[in-house]
Amino acid sequence: MAARYAAVLRGSKDLFGIFAMHGWFVLIIVATYVAGRMFALPLFILLYLLFVAREGWAMALTYTFCSWLLLWGMFDKIVHVVWQPPLLGFMPY
Repeated sequence: MAARYAAVLRGSKDLFGIFAMHGWFVLIIVATYVAGRMFALPLFILLYLLFVAREGWAMALTYTFCSWLLLWGMFDKIVHVVWQPPLLGFMPY
């Protein structure tokens, strides 16, 4: 069964897409660990909308600001989620 999937992946033109998806996943995990969620998640949304979804700057910045506002308002001020402190000590979390 594994050989069949390996043959499909070798002949697939979407192999770059698979690695790109995993790259985005690794990027968000590393950025969250290093810079904290309050910075990394909106940054991820901005970069994803600009480079993958190919949205314009105005739309991407609007969604990024709204996502930060949701993180800050809902999870930090209302629910009081305890965020993991970032590796960089000067970044807010």
